[in-house]
Amino acid sequence: MRIFIIGVDCATEPKKTGLALAEFDGENCRLLDVKMGSSDVATQLCEWISDDSPTLIALDAPLGWPEDFGNKLAKHKAGQPIKGTCREVFFDRETDRVVRKESGQKPLSVGADRIARTSFVALGILEKVRQNQNKELLDIPMAWAPDVHSVQAIEVYPAATLKVYEYPYQNYKDKGKSDHWNIREEIIQNLSR
Repeated sequence: MRIFIIGVDCATEPKKTGLALAEFDGENCRLLDVKMGSSDVATQLCEWISDDSPTLIALDAPLGWPEDFGNKLAKHKAGQPIKGTCREVFFDRETDRVVRKESGQKPLSVGADRIARTSFVALGILEKVRQNQNKELLDIPMAWAPDVHSVQAIEVYPAATLKVYEYPYQNYKDKGKSDHWNIREEIIQNLSR
């Protein structure tokens, strides 16, 4: 069974958002298309979603907040201390703790200004995709298990993934480094295998 994978390198501005479409046939993954700076990210995703094949939307942004964060803030009054919570439990999600344990990479806190704004945009993109389908409201559940069916979404952390697979995971985005293209080429060659 083939699965389409749509990668979304989320940003707060559509012109800085990167998109990639790939097809996985059960053994090999083939890159089909890439886009940068789409003015309407959700519309592009809808064009790539196939009615015939399962599609996994992989978003490089947190898709949830720590449970304690919401619970404590709902009861908090301005100027009062937040009692009974250690900072790590308050700011780190279980997802963040597992990623750090398994990969040694610490994800950015979803409560940080820029990453929180990116999360809001990512969640907005998913909602627009749900609404933009020409049929009933599309359900896009989280892909909690490896068996992808219909359209599902997953949060991804590319640097941790690259590190776990023992591929170069640092400086591949750094345009200031003269060899960043070589690092990207090595990553692409590794992923194609």
